[in-house]
Amino acid sequence: MNTRHRTVHPAVGYAVTAISLAAMVCYSLWSWDDMPAQILTRQAAGRHGASVVSRAVAAAAMPVALAASALLLLLMPVWNRLTRPLAPRTVAGRRHERLVWTVVLVMLSVLMLALHIGIIDMFTGKGPQLPQLAAWAMAALLIGLAVIYQVQRVRARRAITGVLVTGGALVAALAHPLPVAALIVGAVVMLGAIVAVAAAQVRDSGLLG
Repeated sequence: MNTRHRTVHPAVGYAVTAISLAAMVCYSLWSWDDMPAQILTRQAAGRHGASVVSRAVAAAAMPVALAASALLLLLMPVWNRLTRPLAPRTVAGRRHERLVWTVVLVMLSVLMLALHIGIIDMFTGKGPQLPQLAAWAMAALLIGLAVIYQVQRVRARRAITGVLVTGGALVAALAHPLPVAALIVGAVVMLGAIVAVAAAQVRDSGLLG
């Protein structure tokens, strides 16, 4: 069996992240002239004053967050190699690990791109509404979790991934007409999947006797 010690780098995931960052920059530049210098996010009341957000902060928030997340994921294998012995991994194991990191990066890219567009549109008053974009991003997250659970071979993965894929399709269908309902459905499905995986791990560990 072939084993290797090389660090896994999800090139496809980083490519998607770069494309997403470029799309954020282009959308910000395209919308810049239509964005007011700042918008009021909370009226002054009681003991707190008014809260305002500048367009520079709005345009930079999600790109910076995505770039920082990608950088942390890039450095994580290096940190692991420095802080603990690196066990040999099979080629198949490295392939699965690369796929998981790729899915994580794609999910982050889709989520933050959707939020970025929604934030910019709050300034311009144009384009899709933030709840709709968040709902579509939620659908992508559910599908991504299904892929991760399948690759990781978690207990009862067929049932869990089936629920996640079905939930993702339902959220996508509801995203445009009923975005709030779509977000609620997505949150319930995601929480249910996480609880199911956690419960299976607890049973396997024998903590319940």
